[in-house]
Amino acid sequence: MVSVTIPKQITKGEELVVIPKKLYEEFVRVLKSKSLTGTSAKLNTGLQEALEDVEAGRIVGPFSSLSEGLRVLKSVKLNIVSLPNLSVPTEIFLKTSKRNSINN
Repeated sequence: MVSVTIPKQITKGEELVVIPKKLYEEFVRVLKSKSLTGTSAKLNTGLQEALEDVEAGRIVGPFSSLSEGLRVLKSVKLNIVSLPNLSVPTEIFLKTSKRNSINN
């Protein structure tokens, strides 16, 4: 095993980690891509908004069938930006503008 002594002036009292260059380059690439696109920040903002909607009671569902979800959709004023692809079975959650107007 090869030993390398690194002077304290270089490390400035901090610990060092040795990793392969290829792994380091991949790590740097991932960090740059996240900071450039802001995907993490957008995701965290979206999750926070969703949790606030749940706490405020602006979410109804899940529904056992598409027809049940559509019945509620027609009977309640909803604030919907877009619906998911309904060609596959899925649980449907609807964001409503008024919680009290829903009768499940």
